[in-house]
Amino acid sequence: MLMTVPDPLAEVRAEFAAGLAQRIDTMRAALAALEAGFGVTDAEALYRAAHSLAGTAGSFGAEGLAHVASDLEALARGWLARRQAAPEEWRIAKAAVTELEAAAREYRATTPSGVLRSPAARLAVVGELASLINAAVDMREIFQGAILKVHRVLDFRRASVVLLDDTAAHYYLHTLFDKERGGFVAGAAVFPINQGVVGQAIRTGRPMRVNALPGTEGILLQQGKRVSAMIVPLHVGDRVIGALNFGHEDPEHYTEEDLDWAVVLGRQIETSLYYSKLLSTIAEQREALAREHAAVQGQRNQLEALIDASDAAIMLVGPDRRIAHANAEMAWLVGIPREAVLGAGLDTVHRFLGSSFLDPTALPVQEHALSGDVALRDRVELSFPRRAVYQRVVAPVRESGGSLLGHIVLYRDVTHEVEVERAKSEFVSVVSHELRTPMTSVKTSLSLLLAGAAGSLESASRELLEIALRNADRLIRLVNDLLDLSRLEAGRMEFQLEPVSLEDSIAASLEAVAAFAAEQGVTIATRPPPEPQAVLGVPDRVLQVVVNLLANAIKFSPRGGRVEVAWRREDGDAVTEVSDQGPGIPADKLQAIFEPFRQLDSSTTREHGGAGLGLAISEGIVEALGGRLWAESELGAGSRFFVRLPLAAASPSPVGSSRPSPPKPQAATVLLAHPDPDWQRLVAVGARPEGWRIVPAATGAEALAHLRAAPVDLVVLALELPDMHGLALLQQLQLEPRLCDIPVVMAGEPDHLAGAEEGTAVAPTAEAVVERGRQLLAAPPRPVVLLVDDDPAARRSLSKVLRRAGYACLTATDARQGLELVRARKPRLIITDYAMPGMDGLAFLRELRGDPALKVVPVIVLTGHATRGLARQVGDLSAQLFSKPADRKGLLAEVERLLKASASIVASGGRGAKEWPA
Repeated sequence: MLMTVPDPLAEVRAEFAAGLAQRIDTMRAALAALEAGFGVTDAEALYRAAHSLAGTAGSFGAEGLAHVASDLEALARGWLARRQAAPEEWRIAKAAVTELEAAAREYRATTPSGVLRSPAARLAVVGELASLINAAVDMREIFQGAILKVHRVLDFRRASVVLLDDTAAHYYLHTLFDKERGGFVAGAAVFPINQGVVGQAIRTGRPMRVNALPGTEGILLQQGKRVSAMIVPLHVGDRVIGALNFGHEDPEHYTEEDLDWAVVLGRQIETSLYYSKLLSTIAEQREALAREHAAVQGQRNQLEALIDASDAAIMLVGPDRRIAHANAEMAWLVGIPREAVLGAGLDTVHRFLGSSFLDPTALPVQEHALSGDVALRDRVELSFPRRAVYQRVVAPVRESGGSLLGHIVLYRDVTHEVEVERAKSEFVSVVSHELRTPMTSVKTSLSLLLAGAAGSLESASRELLEIALRNADRLIRLVNDLLDLSRLEAGRMEFQLEPVSLEDSIAASLEAVAAFAAEQGVTIATRPPPEPQAVLGVPDRVLQVVVNLLANAIKFSPRGGRVEVAWRREDGDAVTEVSDQGPGIPADKLQAIFEPFRQLDSSTTREHGGAGLGLAISEGIVEALGGRLWAESELGAGSRFFVRLPLAAASPSPVGSSRPSPPKPQAATVLLAHPDPDWQRLVAVGARPEGWRIVPAATGAEALAHLRAAPVDLVVLALELPDMHGLALLQQLQLEPRLCDIPVVMAGEPDHLAGAEEGTAVAPTAEAVVERGRQLLAAPPRPVVLLVDDDPAARRSLSKVLRRAGYACLTATDARQGLELVRARKPRLIITDYAMPGMDGLAFLRELRGDPALKVVPVIVLTGHATRGLARQVGDLSAQLFSKPADRKGLLAEVERLLKASASIVASGGRGAKEWPA
């Protein structure tokens, strides 16, 4: 008897056979969509359906189905790779679907139907849901795929998925399947979470089976009928995001076993959702990172393109002190290939660049800027690859959070700009100088006419002359401002700093602007500190700055307004503040007002006048003096200008409460060496009340010939003579024994003769020449000191010290020349070096003491190797031994002491000449 063995997979086979139609419909729909227009999503859907069918059919021995499904799978895989399908491939695909339908009919005919709710069938659906997890990432695709698979093993009229909104106060319908309406249908409904059994299941997070529930639209077929339902909450992590719902038209349709199985399905869907969200998040992050990287790379490429396109030499230095990027111009400047610069250490680049700087301090300054976070902006001159001037910028580069990313270093060739600036400054200087010379003559002529040099004047004539004089003064001030500006821009304004009393400077400034303040109806008040303050500066320039600020404050103050000047000590400096009650300055214009020729607007120029140079010049002077000038202001509340200057270590000479009376005129013979006859006549007219006899000379040679023939009491020299510079003629006078102590007035600008020596005054106008000359003639004659030294540098340095100390200094290069000079002009004191070629200092001293006329002339012997023996020999010859290098103050004190002692000896008739005070 034959026994029939039951097929353990019969129920699974039956379930597989029942779902074939649905699988084929999915592939047919995807193929139709692809034929209408190729889309990756549709191709992927076709590929997944064919792949799943081929695998399942093969496991069940349905070779026909598996073979055709594999062909479709291969077609879909090729389409995804190429992103397109060939026309003949559509025909093959359609034929394959037709073959699938035939194969499916044959398979269903040989497979008995199974029970839908059998564990085996349901187990197969769970397995397919696991495949869905690996294949799908779209949420709607997951929900629809799950509902279709569950429909094969669970009877329901409706199935839906609801999800919580962002507020978690409502849930909305996301996916809806209705068997009676043909499958998935569109639906949009929102429900409060605190209502209904679905809301209850979501709130509690527990699955629910309801046997008798009032019917809802779509399920309710007749009034009063009740339905059954299962609700399974869906979790992602520890949070409920919605629910999976099944509904049937009949009450009590579902069992606890159905609910348990629905919960298993829910867990599988949750797993699929988790991986779907995870993969989606990873994909989004990957895309965001890719976009960010592309944006950063794009910005970097743009920056590098801009750097490479620049005609400036640029390099980016990273925080590791390596060159992150450099353009070709920088490689050319450094002198090595660009490939060698990129990635090189900063020390290596600096080693090549350092030898190109003409100023050896330029590289350490750059090193310092690159080691900190302070920007550097200056000009440097390089000798390689060609001699040129560069604008150098070193600036820190920071990220948005403020962290230091590195530094940018830029060198821009500004040689042409420097040459243009120099030419412009030179042009302004020359033109201004040429303008000032005739304008000074015009002013002097007007002043002389007003003073009655051409006779008495009628009131109408006087008024016209006064108008002309005021406007000549105005034009001269403008020309002077242009000259000052050109000197500051060219760096030719040199100062000999000295202690300057702020009290005296401010008092003189107030006196200078008093008439202008009275005319404008403005009062000026001062607020001095408890103790006098002295700054390190130049008296005339400190006065110029304060006058400029006061005049500016007065000009912009309303009639009846008040200007205040205050000064104080602050952090080792002196700060002077000038405040006004004017209209104020906008915050964005506080820097612009210090630019040349800049005023706030054209109406300011029309209302108040001026060329806009005063503040620019004042700022340049203050910075040249080592200080700072700045402004603070509020619109409608006036302005305050501050000048900070370093305090002087030593106090200035005390100034009396009243000015010394001017010296009385005295008759004198004056040599006037000037190429301009009009200027000579102006000086002559101005000097007439002094009783001077003017000896004119048009050239330096003519002046020397006059002086050698007959020395004069005073010499006036033009700065520029046709045959030589005025300073060259002055130096020649200092070398000649009979002329070395004649006082000299240089006709020129003080800035051109900075650090003038005693006995040499500077006068810019004909009037000033007469005034300076009167002061020099009234001063006591300068003592003549002979300096003998074979070292040119030492001789030049010491002679400058002596002349600035008030002595007329003759110089000799050796002892024999010194003897010639002392016999031509007996000096009041002699300073000689000991170690000289030929006749040394001791032999020279013996020669001096052997001459009765020179026996009492005090002598100082300088030596770098003082010994007791030498000191005894020098002392025996009534001279003083002084060690080298000579201390300037000590030497000047010794000179002054010996001259006083010499004067006492001469006054006593020569007694004690052999015993000089030690």
